[in-house]
Amino acid sequence: MAGVELENVCRRFGAHAAIENINLTVDEGEFVALVGPSGCGKSTLLRMIAGLDWPDEGHIRIAGREATGVPAAERNVAMVFQNYALYPHLSVRQNIATPLTMRRLKAWERLPLLWHASGASRRRHAQIDTDVHEVAQALGLGHVLDLKPGALSGGQRQRVALGRAIVRRPAAFLYDEPLSNLDAELRTTMRTEIADLHRRIGVASVYVTHDQVEAMTMADRIAVMRAGRILQFASPAQLYAQPSCIEVARTIGTPCIGLLPARVLAGSGGLAVGMHSVLPLHIALAAGADVTVGLRSEHLHLTTTDTAGALPARVTNVEYLGADVLVHVAVAAGHGEARLVVRAASLDCAGRTPVTGELLGVRVDLSRALVFDAQGQRIDAVAGHTMSTQRVAHG
Repeated sequence: MAGVELENVCRRFGAHAAIENINLTVDEGEFVALVGPSGCGKSTLLRMIAGLDWPDEGHIRIAGREATGVPAAERNVAMVFQNYALYPHLSVRQNIATPLTMRRLKAWERLPLLWHASGASRRRHAQIDTDVHEVAQALGLGHVLDLKPGALSGGQRQRVALGRAIVRRPAAFLYDEPLSNLDAELRTTMRTEIADLHRRIGVASVYVTHDQVEAMTMADRIAVMRAGRILQFASPAQLYAQPSCIEVARTIGTPCIGLLPARVLAGSGGLAVGMHSVLPLHIALAAGADVTVGLRSEHLHLTTTDTAGALPARVTNVEYLGADVLVHVAVAAGHGEARLVVRAASLDCAGRTPVTGELLGVRVDLSRALVFDAQGQRIDAVAGHTMSTQRVAHG
């Protein structure tokens, strides 16, 4: 059963379409990430699922029930914000308990001097305290239950926000860039913790982020968004290896994919890159058609300039990462240079680390290259057996 389902959802602000005909299904127990640049509509989409905004068209269903037009308080979803949204005057215990006290207790039972007089009220308070304690222990917050948010670290405050969401046992979890205010080390830790919590709880989750690393490491499926539309919705592995278009290829993967402008040669002669190089990639386009070849860093290999078939390249930067080195190179392409990044071992084939300004050769694993047409859509390509470096006739 679908945990969250969006059908033909549209949202417009005047003449601007923030969300344009979105169809998206998040299965029960699935973790889905929405990824894209600022202004692409991912937060607007999340707010509509939460009931904080309304679609102009379409339907939203949560746990199989129609939620379009249903107030946020009645949707049984829990939202975790990037700024934690904690009550500063309440303790951790009280912050986590807030959704339970609002749902389970009558107004007079929330007053500290009255609820003690009723046995039923005392039992409800005791059950809430038990539920809060269980969640706090699971999140490592048992020792800070009586502290105020101001006394906590950023990571602890985010755990409190998570605890407040978990304790209500919602039909869906919604995360609005919850880790953006944390430092790099803490973000890595919290990514693991959120993913582990999701596996244990097994509730449909929608996670908004502009950080594709978060999406790749946490999500079962990712929706890549641009200008209010979903460009592709697939698993991280499929998005990386088989992006539907050049925008998806740019969005997914670290370092960013390298892009070589090229043109189709006559007689299935492959693709011309610059004045001197030919890639034996054969595609079903007319001779002279402009294409773009996408190359991931691990699909490239450093070699010497005299290696047969290697693309001549100039080193522009070297990033030492310990076990790996990212070597940035410039390759002649079109009327200028294209930039590629080669993921190499700590030392290159000559037994040393390349230096800026050095001239090298770059071999390409053509079987894994991606080719995009002039409109940016991925097209099928068949790799030949050899690459060649030669002068290409233009005309």
